[in-house]
Amino acid sequence: MMAGSVLGYVALFFILRYMGPEEYGIIGFGMAFVGLFAFIADLGFNHAHIKRVSEGRDLGSCIGTFFVVKVVLTAVMIGCVLFSIFFWKVVIGRGFETPEHEPVIYLFILFYVITSLSSIPLTTFAARRETAKQQLPGLIEPMTRAPLIIIIALGTFGVFALAGAYVAGVIAILITAIILFRGYPIGKFDPKLFKHYFRFAIPIVVAASIAMISVNIDKVMLQLFWGSRFVGYYFGAQRLTAFLVMISTAVTLLLFPTLSEHHGKGEEKEIRRLTIVAERYVSLIIMPATILFIVFAKPILFLFNAEIAENATTTLQIMSIYSLVFSFDLLFFNQIMAVDRPGLSTKIAVVMAVTNIVLNAFFIPKDIRFLGINLLGMGAEGAALATAISAIVGLILLKIVTRRLTGTKWNPKILMHLVAALVMGIVLFFISDTFNIWDLFDPFWAGIIDLLLYMGVLLCMGLLGIGIYLGILIIFKEFKKADLKLFLNILDPRGIKDYVIVELKDNKIE
Repeated sequence: MMAGSVLGYVALFFILRYMGPEEYGIIGFGMAFVGLFAFIADLGFNHAHIKRVSEGRDLGSCIGTFFVVKVVLTAVMIGCVLFSIFFWKVVIGRGFETPEHEPVIYLFILFYVITSLSSIPLTTFAARRETAKQQLPGLIEPMTRAPLIIIIALGTFGVFALAGAYVAGVIAILITAIILFRGYPIGKFDPKLFKHYFRFAIPIVVAASIAMISVNIDKVMLQLFWGSRFVGYYFGAQRLTAFLVMISTAVTLLLFPTLSEHHGKGEEKEIRRLTIVAERYVSLIIMPATILFIVFAKPILFLFNAEIAENATTTLQIMSIYSLVFSFDLLFFNQIMAVDRPGLSTKIAVVMAVTNIVLNAFFIPKDIRFLGINLLGMGAEGAALATAISAIVGLILLKIVTRRLTGTKWNPKILMHLVAALVMGIVLFFISDTFNIWDLFDPFWAGIIDLLLYMGVLLCMGLLGIGIYLGILIIFKEFKKADLKLFLNILDPRGIKDYVIVELKDNKIE
């Protein structure tokens, strides 16, 4: 996951530095336009598959049933996207900002089709807690996409080729997943089993659809009211903070089957304990990273693109807060799902999504001319603020529900992490402001040596911050030798290599 994030940042660096925010905005819009309909290819059946497989149902029947469902839903999704393009162009007579917009949309239809089909083996791996098999395709994807993006950006091959690099990445995921999936039984479609899937998935349908719409509507609205350049500002900031959410996503994917297993055994105390432990470790990692993004938002963005640094600093700071809050949201969402109460998670997700959509409608546009309504016109900052507020609303509701449902209380250690991270941030801001560190560099117009020095200073400031953060936690005995040993084991390439080899060699399917 860490290697994939690094490659993703390298690719983003070349896109923003050598192609610019407008081209990246077209990519963001194309991905979001099709993404508005991507929920149709899921409709809650991914979670249902993980749930039923982790419960110990016949694996071949589960895979066969899930395969048929995914193929049908993916076909429906394609039809809906094509109809939406027809409706946009012909019925209401709207065009696209540039000639590149529509072809990019068609490429992202293919992107989402392949992503949907890849989820068949990947969710099976997740359900069986086969972490290496689940994560390996995700590593192959940036290893395929990043070199292509670098070549495209340096060769100025254009935004259509850039979209093609994203498609190539998900093709690599699908091929790798299929190879790892060999030997798994694929049974026939089981109508009775489908009913069990459907019963679990149906309460999630509304939440899944509205949530997926809310995730993508901001970029579509930015395109509609502000244009591709502002989509690029927002999408760039969003991508920079995406790895924070990835950490929590990785934890929750591992946690969900385990919590489901304990729920099946009636072990509520263990569910509470595991959730609190996961919350603590996610907080330990994400809290300082969030503050580093907030303090160094402008220097980080300036490294990628000077124009974005001038226009998206506040957006990046707000998106950092969103990523922190949403990381905790994911943990508690998965607890609710694991104890077989998808209806509750649906209601919360709907509240979050509706909040996000409504706030986007007020925050992003300057006005709605045909209604004569003046709005806030905050653009990319408005989209980020709407997203962050919806995540905060969700966390409040999730804490209330999980407290009543499983007795999971708020972990007071999280507050200690926050205080330590804030102290770290204040010290770093004082140092950088007092010595005017960033005024010494101009990486956009200087040579490669100055650019490397700039990156080195950023890295040193980050390491200094982590040292301050851990020092405070050690003083208050919140970071111990056991925590250090755990993180070192996670980061140890030898341990990871041995684990991956063992898992990939073990083809025994029970």
